[in-house]
Amino acid sequence: MAFPRRARRPEPTQVAYLTCPICSDRMNRVNFAKVSGVIVDICKNDGIWFDQGEVDAVIDFVEQGGLEGAKARERFEAEREKEHLLAELRAHREAGQRASMWSRHDVQISPGERLLLGKLSDWFRF
Repeated sequence: MAFPRRARRPEPTQVAYLTCPICSDRMNRVNFAKVSGVIVDICKNDGIWFDQGEVDAVIDFVEQGGLEGAKARERFEAEREKEHLLAELRAHREAGQRASMWSRHDVQISPGERLLLGKLSDWFRF
């Protein structure tokens, strides 16, 4: 099956979203592995489309340990976010305990605290 010719990639100073050569939907531009510097076009239905030189750049990135570095950064960021959320949850809990000491009312969980608990529970599912 022959694919139709792709539109030429615009100059780097121009940002343009290309259409998928198969389904003609507009594709997203994504930095491969979030940190590689290689911008690839992704169709949610048909996958990744590489322009000239992008496959070589991705291979170089992977061979130089870029994927391991990207995964390590993601783990670090997730841990940092988890610590931040736990600190917020502790602060909310302490504020609620202080309020309950003075008011004798049961402390209700706010929508923000419910959101924090939901995010935290995602990390502890196996």
